[in-house]
Amino acid sequence: MLIGNVMIRGHLEPFERQLAVESFAIGPHKQLWGAILAMDEAGEEITTVTVHRRASRGKEFIFTLSDVSNLVVGLTSNTKRDDIQELRNLHSNRKLERFAAWLYERAKEGEPPKPIIEDALKFLTSLSEEQVADRGNAKHVAEVFAEDVMPRIVAMEGGEQVKVPTGFECLDDHLGGGIGIGELCVLGAKPKTGKSAIMLQMARQAAEKNNAVYICSREMLNYENGFRLIVQESQALGYGHFGPKLPEHVVEESDKAIKSLSGLPLYLDDRSRTVDEILKEVRILKGQGVDLKGVFVDYAQLMAVDDPFGKTRANILDMIVYGLKDLAMQEDLAVTVLAQFNREGIEAQRPKMYHFEGSSSIEKAGNIVILWTLGGTFGGERSGSIWIEAARSSPFGEWNLEFTGHKARFKLS
Repeated sequence: MLIGNVMIRGHLEPFERQLAVESFAIGPHKQLWGAILAMDEAGEEITTVTVHRRASRGKEFIFTLSDVSNLVVGLTSNTKRDDIQELRNLHSNRKLERFAAWLYERAKEGEPPKPIIEDALKFLTSLSEEQVADRGNAKHVAEVFAEDVMPRIVAMEGGEQVKVPTGFECLDDHLGGGIGIGELCVLGAKPKTGKSAIMLQMARQAAEKNNAVYICSREMLNYENGFRLIVQESQALGYGHFGPKLPEHVVEESDKAIKSLSGLPLYLDDRSRTVDEILKEVRILKGQGVDLKGVFVDYAQLMAVDDPFGKTRANILDMIVYGLKDLAMQEDLAVTVLAQFNREGIEAQRPKMYHFEGSSSIEKAGNIVILWTLGGTFGGERSGSIWIEAARSSPFGEWNLEFTGHKARFKLS
């Protein structure tokens, strides 16, 4: 289409400047062409985004940015989710038209019908197999733009988040907003340093910013995470307040925290054991209309695989980590997983990424790796540092870390 070609080139050819708006039959196309002519005259850059923005100034312009971008890859303006399949169908229809014309010419010239029919059957069989064949994993660049790039541009243009925030402001600023959709983030620290607590806090803080998140916990039962959420939320309660014969004020404070937390898009699961079971739960939630953004797993070494027979511990961890990475990419989720250190990492003063159990798969699959250390307990307060050990799109960063044990709450500065 002419409009799409102009946006690809970024400029008008001389003969195209003579083409009037009235030459187009469809109203939105008229508006787009009018915008292109005006931008060309003003010497403005002609791109999908700038043309859409200019055309949107007019009244009753109904095309979204996605509609306009579809013109660039040769698709119809009303195509939404099935745009690439429509492109394939259009290609097949054009092949049918050309082949039918060829058969017609042969029949018109008096060629015997048998070879014509044989050629027709071969062609139709080939075309049928092409339609149903597995397309594989490789995508043409036009498909990448249409399926992967443009939806994110549209989302960012509309102010939609493409990252799930951790809720720790300094960390989110450094990561450009948080953990990216399709990314795997690995958290690691020594035993008894609040790994489950910090993951729960990150999940809660993400949910407080209207991001639906799901927690699969093999370390903590749902009721244990429930109590932790209460003490994290409450200004007056800590772990020490919960025991037999709860005082009335503790019940009242718990009730306030529960009411405040119950409206969050936060989903807890202490039963799923494998990545496949997590995937099933994710799809059930999506089927219920939940716009799920993030998944948190506590923790990798406690997960299982369906068929562990004959596999080493390293093999199993590889399957779990790579499975979580696939989950992030295939389901468009930000996945965060806790992981344990090996004995050397536990004894190290400042652990490294290679100290993880299953470190090979973590180094390859993890988009972001965050580690931290905490010093001894002083009056229930602990301090240390947290840092980005590895990140593919962010530089190294390190911050002060404070942990209030009885509140299961972290603070970064």
